[in-house]
Amino acid sequence: MRAYSGLAFYILVSFGLAYLLDYTVILSVMDNSGGVAGTLLLLALLVVRMATPTLGALLAFSLNKDSRGMEGFKDYVLLRPPKGNVWDRALFLPALLVLLAYALGSLPLLALRRFTVCNYLSSMGWVAGPLILMLVLAGILAGVTINMIVALLEEIGWRGYMYQALKHYGIPRVLAALLVGVTWGLWHAPLIMSGYNFRIPVPEPCGGSAASGLVALAVFTVYTTAAGILLSLMVERYGSIYSAAAGHGAINGLAGVFSFIIVGPRLIAPPAGLAVATGFVVVAILTSLYASTASRGRD
Repeated sequence: MRAYSGLAFYILVSFGLAYLLDYTVILSVMDNSGGVAGTLLLLALLVVRMATPTLGALLAFSLNKDSRGMEGFKDYVLLRPPKGNVWDRALFLPALLVLLAYALGSLPLLALRRFTVCNYLSSMGWVAGPLILMLVLAGILAGVTINMIVALLEEIGWRGYMYQALKHYGIPRVLAALLVGVTWGLWHAPLIMSGYNFRIPVPEPCGGSAASGLVALAVFTVYTTAAGILLSLMVERYGSIYSAAAGHGAINGLAGVFSFIIVGPRLIAPPAGLAVATGFVVVAILTSLYASTASRGRD
């Protein structure tokens, strides 16, 4: 029972601190942010918000009275090098799979009448191709560097503490990944219901219809659940939370790129629409099947 109380305490702290930041300062800044200073302030506040799952995990783990202290915490949340010390694969494979998920979920939308390429890009002619490639590469590189460091603040809590705790309680891995994904989505509730990600609070030259409220939250939670399954698979594959952080960092890096490329209803289109969620489901299934086939081959 004590173990379950630790998980409940983790959720209480993570949600409580995040929501407190939202309703006292972040939503106000989001609604009134303008210019470079306003955007930088909002980004700084969002980074602070991202640290709440790590703080929740640290406080919840302290309830275990683990004599190893911080070393015990690092071991529990898999804050360690990947298996075999294969840093290149452990970081770049999650990032590339995120790119594949976005491509599978987004590019087919261009074949539909209601989805088009951003006017800014279509007016550039042949220059648009190299520009998109550069943006995608920048998103990948950011994902495995600076974005990964920031995303680690969340992943220590989600795929680290919470996912590992659920498995320790006997919850099957797939169900644990689903529960973490749903919780991850609901943790964003105040922001999403106010339009964040579906009414991007920065200048958006390509437009696209906005969305907010409970419908936006439901769609976003489907998206985080689908993405969370893939991130959990990466943790299982490499035994390190850094893999999930790299994938999470790539999500943050590529979401803006694809939302800039494809214009359409935000509940379907990037950065977090249902089409992208479908892409993550497909990639997660393919990754799981490949892992199962490879495991049988080794046996």
